Amino acid sequence: MDTVQSLDHTICQADEAAHLLGVSPTQVAESLRDVRHLDQAGRAAYAADTALEALIDLAMTHRQDCGRRGCPTCTAIRRTLAANLASLRTLRLDAIERSADPTGVV
Repeated sequence: MDTVQSLDHTICQADEAAHLLGVSPTQVAESLRDVRHLDQAGRAAYAADTALEALIDLAMTHRQDCGRRGCPTCTAIRRTLAANLASLRTLRLDAIERSADPTGVV
């Protein structure tokens, strides 16, 4: 699966979840205004940051309610936190490298 197909698949899943949870097209348009001016790296960081914030909120709420050993939700949260942290750290390193090289060549 290439990048566009992967993004299309993820967008489709997110659209379905958004519809089920009552996210309006207006809410999506308002969020688009927040990211439209950002470059590709900025949009990626914004997406990762907002997803991680939501995941942290879910994780903390679930942790208070959960006490089961081997909980599949806790396992999914751990796996997703690890992936998001790795992605954010990579984005951060890329941003540091870009800012350290005035030519923009990394």
